[in-house]
Amino acid sequence: MKPFELDFKNLADHAPVLIWVSNTEWECMYVNLRWCNFTGQSQEEALGSGWRNALSEDDLQTVTSAAKQMQGSRQPFDVEFRLRRNDGKSRWMICHAIPHISASGEFLGYIGTCVENHKEHLLREQTIKQEKRLSKLYEKTPALMQSIDAKGVLLSVSDSWLEHFGYSREEVLGRSLADFLTKESSRHVAVQIEQFRSRGHCENIELQYLTKDGRVREINLNAIAETDFHSQFARSTAVLEDVTEARKSLRKLQQTRLAFDQSGEAIFWLSLDGKITDANQQACESLGYTIDELISLSVWDIDPNESRTNWEQAGWQETFAKSKTFRSIHQKKNGSQIPVEVNAKLINVDGESFIIGFVRDLSEDLRHDYEFSHTKRRLEEALRSGNIGLWDWDMETGIVSYSAEWKTQVGLPTDSTIDGYEAWETRVHPDDKAQAILRLQNYLDGKTDGYISVFRFKHEDGSYRWIRAQGRVFYDADEHPDRMIGVHVDMTDQKLAQIELREKTAELEAIFNASPDLFFRTSLDGLIQDCRVSSEAIFPKPEDGYVGHKIQSLVSSDVATDYNHAYTNLSNTGQSQTIEYRMRINGDQVWHQAVLVKFHKTSVAIFIRDITDRKSSEMDLIKRTRELERSNDDLDRFAYVASHDLKSPLRGIQHLTKWIREDSEGKLPETCNDHLKRLDEQVLRMQSLLDDLLQYSRAGRVRVAVEAIDLQELFDEIVGLIQPPSMATIQLHNDGIDLLTGRAPLFHVLLNLIENALKYHNRDDPKVHVRVTETSDLEYVQFEVSDDGPGIPREHQKQIFEMFQRLDTSVSGTGMGLAVVRRVIEARGGTIELVSLPGQGSQFYFTWPSMRDLPENDFDDEKQR
Repeated sequence: MKPFELDFKNLADHAPVLIWVSNTEWECMYVNLRWCNFTGQSQEEALGSGWRNALSEDDLQTVTSAAKQMQGSRQPFDVEFRLRRNDGKSRWMICHAIPHISASGEFLGYIGTCVENHKEHLLREQTIKQEKRLSKLYEKTPALMQSIDAKGVLLSVSDSWLEHFGYSREEVLGRSLADFLTKESSRHVAVQIEQFRSRGHCENIELQYLTKDGRVREINLNAIAETDFHSQFARSTAVLEDVTEARKSLRKLQQTRLAFDQSGEAIFWLSLDGKITDANQQACESLGYTIDELISLSVWDIDPNESRTNWEQAGWQETFAKSKTFRSIHQKKNGSQIPVEVNAKLINVDGESFIIGFVRDLSEDLRHDYEFSHTKRRLEEALRSGNIGLWDWDMETGIVSYSAEWKTQVGLPTDSTIDGYEAWETRVHPDDKAQAILRLQNYLDGKTDGYISVFRFKHEDGSYRWIRAQGRVFYDADEHPDRMIGVHVDMTDQKLAQIELREKTAELEAIFNASPDLFFRTSLDGLIQDCRVSSEAIFPKPEDGYVGHKIQSLVSSDVATDYNHAYTNLSNTGQSQTIEYRMRINGDQVWHQAVLVKFHKTSVAIFIRDITDRKSSEMDLIKRTRELERSNDDLDRFAYVASHDLKSPLRGIQHLTKWIREDSEGKLPETCNDHLKRLDEQVLRMQSLLDDLLQYSRAGRVRVAVEAIDLQELFDEIVGLIQPPSMATIQLHNDGIDLLTGRAPLFHVLLNLIENALKYHNRDDPKVHVRVTETSDLEYVQFEVSDDGPGIPREHQKQIFEMFQRLDTSVSGTGMGLAVVRRVIEARGGTIELVSLPGQGSQFYFTWPSMRDLPENDFDDEKQR
């Protein structure tokens, strides 16, 4: 024996498996000691064909056939057979053989090993038998069951599954589960399988199955996973529940807006003597008990309306022979009570009778009833307030229901009977009918995503109202249109407003187009985006047009700077900006006024107007104003000089009369002294007249500082200056009104009016009242100076405000006082009027600005005093 063969033999004899070597004729050339020990054969007995004696006769043909089949292909192979042990018992072995090739490539036969797998084989056979029995049971179960492999291929289904969906077993097995689902569910189940691999189970998976005739069935699926010997996901078995009818009922409730959240039902098992023998988790949770606590109670422990006596006398076998539903009260562990609805029935389980009760907590239902009623009332009120009519079209029967508000919209009584589609179609305006019907049909045909239509709708009075209709189709479980619900919104006022707006817009557009103004729409930095230029003669036009140029580039640098400042201020403040500038066009100087207004968020609208004529007029006005100011200055100087020059002779006359009296004291007759006295009086009157003329000429043209006026303080100062008679009454009535104005003009006006009221009074106890009130526009206050004197006849009331007008010549004066008063008041935007009747006193009313910066004044304080 060669060294190599010796090493092989030593190694093989110590191997824990049976090893053999055969030639090309399947004659044994070698077996190791492990073979001999296991079979009880010696090596010599096993050689040649002796190895066959150790095989079970039932398996010899199987092994021989496998050996001959592999000999031609010279491929490795595995075969399973029973080998007789040295104790005479057969054990299952798994044999693995590989070709024996010499160094020169010659096929010498096979070398193989045998390993005992007796227990595994018997277990596998038992498993196969068990699977066949389970498969038979699986197929015959009344439940809808299915099994799929790791790739989602159907391995088996129950007979109930085939009957429910209308397929034969040949049409189902070996196909993907996705072939029997809707597209949406196919995508969903692919995701679920991946999650299923990791969790090993899934619960309450909702899928849509397709029956053989194309109907969709809503299925609730629960499944568990099965793994192979390597703990890898191999298949899953699922139980299906068809919930199509339940889903259809739920959708129906949702469509009618009467759906409520499903509440779990409590289930109680009762013995005939009223004892609680079992209950589900919902029953425990609803009453606050544990299951152990609950099964120790009787029905009268949880139902205050029940008692042991009533229960024993009721004859429950007859009462609950048929299902009975009633309402009652259940008492919780904490003593509180809940309203419930009970559905109870007598059932028999394995010859023993029980009462099973399904109990539903009505608390939520009662609350929902209230909330629904409350919500319904609010919705109806909202629909009435919004003038919104509802319609509900049953597409199977063709009946259309219309709400009371819908009927009101068309002038029908709310209790009138109208329920057809024709009631709507016949009222649509003939010019709108084709389009309105087309919009509805397009929506029903799926050509549009929604139904919205605007049309004119006939009112009972013959007029047409603008209606905006909007609706939605609801589908049944088979995706067939079931009903369409929608609204009618009366938008007549809105539509008429839109029409009026379009007309006004057209008018404004016409006015805009007829306007001589230029219009530019620019970006926030001046880039022209759009324009309307009525005449290129008033604004320079680039050769390639205005759009795309910055408006700053079309004007001089100084004007461009003004534009830049205007853009900046507009961005910072958001307020419109106005700039005026000159530019030379075709050799002429042209004045422009540009108004910049924020237009949306990213644009600026610029309106440019040619104001050359206006500027020319303003310049003429400035020129004339300056000339008038020079004329007034000349007049002031003339009045002052005239007054001064005229007073000089008068002062000379005064001196002469004084000298005559001194020189002829006691020598002149009395008549001469009277003449001299009258001459002095006339000189004084002439001096007063000259002072009044000077005041009148300056009224409204002399500036004075504006200050806060305390009217009480001003009034007291005037009264102190006048020094009225001791029996006179002079009062100020003021409710806290303060003024911001020039002090001297108001002082003079009040002084003159109060002084006149005292001077021309016909009694020793005159009463004078000064009242101050606010006017309605709050910009002026009203003064009233009233007295209880003789009054002024109506025919003389206008002339008293004229120059040199005196009604009572017995009282000294020049007749200029009220003329100056009126001129001072009117210079400040006020008015003065007189209300008087003979014998009933006089009331002078004048208005004075309450808080205005008045730059003009007529008198300084020194002059007043």
